Amino acid sequence: MLYAYSIRNVGNPEFYKAMDAQIGKIVDSGEMLDYPTLSNLIYYMMFRDNTDQKTWEHIIESTLSHDDVLPITYYKPFKYSRFFLMHKLPQLDIEEYVDKFYYAERYFNQVQFDDMGVQDIKYFQMKSFLNQKCLVYPINFMTLHNLFNLHYVFYD
Repeated sequence: MLYAYSIRNVGNPEFYKAMDAQIGKIVDSGEMLDYPTLSNLIYYMMFRDNTDQKTWEHIIESTLSHDDVLPITYYKPFKYSRFFLMHKLPQLDIEEYVDKFYYAERYFNQVQFDDMGVQDIKYFQMKSFLNQKCLVYPINFMTLHNLFNLHYVFYD
């Protein structure tokens, strides 16, 4: 529910207040969360632009409490959270947290998602239009930080 309501921003303020209160109870209880729950909670926190340091510290602590490898299925929100925390909560020490991503990072390959776009004729037509009519020459499907696929990149 956290993910579904937060990504679309369809909940009313009372709903989000209740969710934040429930998250606060979990954090206060010290309950260590599993990877699927952490994944959804991280998405919720980022979509809501929530910078509650106590909750983020609990997310980091819960992640570090796991002895097993971070499953690649749940990897993306953790990697997104790295950039979120670097910019929103720079005072947090996330070095060990980021180290937890090591094995998932080795096997995760964002470039594999380029294949769908490259095979679509609309991308080819758009690039042809930009080259022939606008006289600009973008780079197609540039991967940034092994996380984001940029469809058209223009250098100055």
